[in-house]
Amino acid sequence: MKKIVVTGFLALSLAVQVSALDVGSALNAAVQGATKTTTMQSNELITSLASLGVTPTQAAGGSAVLLSNARQKMELADYNKLLKDAPALDQVLDKGYATSTIASKTATTQEQFRVLGMDASMIAPFKGAILNYAKTKTSPALVDALAAAMQ
Repeated sequence: MKKIVVTGFLALSLAVQVSALDVGSALNAAVQGATKTTTMQSNELITSLASLGVTPTQAAGGSAVLLSNARQKMELADYNKLLKDAPALDQVLDKGYATSTIASKTATTQEQFRVLGMDASMIAPFKGAILNYAKTKTSPALVDALAAAMQ
């Protein structure tokens, strides 16, 4: 009988510890998610794009698509300076922001927007919002280089 009680107590103790671990893991995940959401909501570009009726994930993903495409057409030094001057642009490119749902790198911009749940009509407003944000943060020459790269 004593052996059964001790075994039962140990099993109960282990169950409580495992349960506490699961609750701790859940709380940790919730805090990290809340921090990421707060960071996205405080991003000036994401806030601007939200006025177009898109989610923060769509705003970040669409911006990342356009900025990644622009990177291929810009001088590396100009692109790096742009990201340094305009931190919201760099934030949307952060792997924590850019969604993993974006199709392959060979997909067109329209296809990538479609994967994000938006149609091609959203591309021009996204470009405009990105350029408007960049105008407030960096030199006209870099804004012009970005505009040309997003054509």
